[in-house]
Amino acid sequence: MLNDEQQVLSWLRDNDVLVLDRGFRDTVNTLNRLGLQVAMPSFLHNRKQLPADEANRTRFVTKNRWVIESVNGKIKQWKFMAQIIQNSITRFISDYLDIICALINKYQCPAVKDIEDGREIAMNMREMLTTENRLQERLVKHTGTTSLHWSKHNAANFQFPPLIEENIRDLTFGSYQIRMAKSYIIEHIRQSETNEEEMEFLVELCNEHNDLVRSRFQSRHSNNKKHISTVQFDNHK
Repeated sequence: MLNDEQQVLSWLRDNDVLVLDRGFRDTVNTLNRLGLQVAMPSFLHNRKQLPADEANRTRFVTKNRWVIESVNGKIKQWKFMAQIIQNSITRFISDYLDIICALINKYQCPAVKDIEDGREIAMNMREMLTTENRLQERLVKHTGTTSLHWSKHNAANFQFPPLIEENIRDLTFGSYQIRMAKSYIIEHIRQSETNEEEMEFLVELCNEHNDLVRSRFQSRHSNNKKHISTVQFDNHK
């Protein structure tokens, strides 16, 4: 990019924002010297989780990058692009990519089907950008001698306020997390300890507060890590 062999810099203006993933972290200083701004997901830096403001801004970045990942996913659906490509045919890659993208544009659904819905999601996310994580603050208070206690239950027997998919989309600002949740649940369903003929998905209910429930999930990126997702809900609805 510094050599500008492909005249990429001619596309950009001062203070343009480049949305990058963490793999480009070593380019940030160079891009800043070129007068460009960089939006990139935050790093944990030995923290267990990000503060609410950093987490919200990181979601902004990943939400903007979703379109890129969606297009990459469509391209990788083609067998040729989903495998290791031999060096001998790399000179033809650009032509092959043009053909594949043309076929995708012609015959497949667009990545974003409802532009207005996307605008509404963006506006809602901006309104909630500075929202504090009150649940996190509440849980932090219960450490040490005041730790909360949890008991395991089959999710099928747990009375959680009913939600339709539209309600969940309003919480997650889109459908990606919903699709991921389905696969997560399938991976964590196990045989019931009390009935060998049944399968169960375990959740943990708080013994001290009847409006808290949590679940443990295996990390998608590391077999040595597990995450705990805690939800506060209104049990009168």
